[in-house]
Amino acid sequence: MINIYIKAPIWKTESIGVNKKIIKDDLLIEITYTKADGERLYPHVYYMRKDIALRYPIQEVSGGVKLHIIPIHDLTVLTKDQIEYAQYCQVERIPFRIQYEPKVVPPEPKTETIDLPGGAKGVKISESVQQRMDWVNN
Repeated sequence: MINIYIKAPIWKTESIGVNKKIIKDDLLIEITYTKADGERLYPHVYYMRKDIALRYPIQEVSGGVKLHIIPIHDLTVLTKDQIEYAQYCQVERIPFRIQYEPKVVPPEPKTETIDLPGGAKGVKISESVQQRMDWVNN
């Protein structure tokens, strides 16, 4: 894994430029730019796999240096535990891979349209409310 320190992002595109020559392994990135109060604008440590970084467009800058332009929002923010594990993997020469936890999306509640006594028609109620109503009425 390669540690990269970016002094300042590319403001116009909110991205960073990484020299094509140094992308030989996965990237561990820190953006060290600080605001006037001394606080980092991007305080996280970021991660990007080598194969993904090499897919980004190349921009040639002065002196013939070729940079891969990577949007900051495409970088993966690492937790403290992930950073420590990445450093351990780097020392032990073990491949580092982030294990993504699947996002659990709660299912939409099932709704049913019923006519209530007293004239209310087309009232939508959830399945759980219907079950409570059935339990109370029985």
